[in-house]
Amino acid sequence: MDYKSIVWNKENYQSFIENLKNDADLEYKKFHSRLVPDYDSEKIIGIRLPVMRKLCKEISKGDINGYFKCCDTYYYEEVMIRGILIGLVKVKDYQEFSSLVESQIQYINNWALCDSFCSGLKKTLKYRELFIEDIEKYLQDENPWKIRVGLILLLDYFLDEKYLKKSLELCDGVTNKYYYVSMAQAWLVATAFAKNEAVAMDYFKSCNLDDITVSRTIQKARDSFRVSKETKETLKNMKRTIDKLK
Repeated sequence: MDYKSIVWNKENYQSFIENLKNDADLEYKKFHSRLVPDYDSEKIIGIRLPVMRKLCKEISKGDINGYFKCCDTYYYEEVMIRGILIGLVKVKDYQEFSSLVESQIQYINNWALCDSFCSGLKKTLKYRELFIEDIEKYLQDENPWKIRVGLILLLDYFLDEKYLKKSLELCDGVTNKYYYVSMAQAWLVATAFAKNEAVAMDYFKSCNLDDITVSRTIQKARDSFRVSKETKETLKNMKRTIDKLK
């Protein structure tokens, strides 16, 4: 199919899905299904992420809005492709961007769909002052995947000098104890150490993160090549103190 010139409708969209099924890598499907064990493996076709990104680049050069009108979200790859395309589509203003992001979040129910979607939202950099207000709302939601989206967006786009302290403050206010939320908090704070060790340490010494998330943060920071040996040693000693308090 010529994705650059196709005018999307339900019929050729179904042909597109059949092409995906014909190109499925069944060994990769088995492998990836183990990485997202809570996802129904029958809904995973078995297409590698680089392949989907290449397809999306082609689709984005053509009738991308027509694709959005036709696409479904039954298969894992359909949700993934939709998310990648939201990162590529041209939007007229922040309201349209925000609406598209919200429309995708409802389909996110595992870490891979979350993290790949967030990493492709480069337009976030254009709308940061407005978007961070929406992200604050995500972090207060009951849906743990919406919370993780907010945390990963902070990690990807708000850990520079201007927003670092604000991002740590927002991260600190998250009390949801879901595993993938805690892991996102740990990843965010560990990355903050890589960005600015002094600011991150000042926060970390008095943070409200639970002990499990603190331990995960320390482990991630100590595994990082971007954190100094001195800071890693300090964190190691902090871990011992925390462990004694458990």
